[in-house]
Amino acid sequence: MPAGPAPVGPAPILALAAVILVATLALLALVAARVPRPRQRPLAIASLLVVGGGPAIAAPAVLLYIDRRCDHCRIAAARLDSIGRATGVRAVLVAGEPRDSAPALARYGAALGTHATLALDTAHVVARAAGIQGVPVLVSIDRDGSATLNYGVPRSPAVAALLRP
Repeated sequence: MPAGPAPVGPAPILALAAVILVATLALLALVAARVPRPRQRPLAIASLLVVGGGPAIAAPAVLLYIDRRCDHCRIAAARLDSIGRATGVRAVLVAGEPRDSAPALARYGAALGTHATLALDTAHVVARAAGIQGVPVLVSIDRDGSATLNYGVPRSPAVAALLRP
């Protein structure tokens, strides 16, 4: 009887799979290199009105956007001081309210016992530029000025990781 084809071991199949994998990764790298990446535009955080005076807000910083009537915002605001200490950056409590609500925001901050800077986004310039859609939202602004939004009650380790160089 004539002998059939010799059985093929796993080595040629594994070699072919490796070649296909390398070719696929090379193709993906080429495609990724040609895809334009969106530019992150720095937010105009210096336009925020600091309640009670003080220096303008600059990067890096963590901004917590709140509504004073929101219970979740109150919980998040109570954690803002620890986030500022954990990250080593300026913590800012921001309300999108008119200029004449500054005394009310100051009373709100005092009732919470926060040491965070209090600020108003009177024309919602920063909120619109950041794409804020609800509250509470923590906006982490890194040293380059690019922003990351974190909805809900913030946890300091996650925020600290976002701000590391």
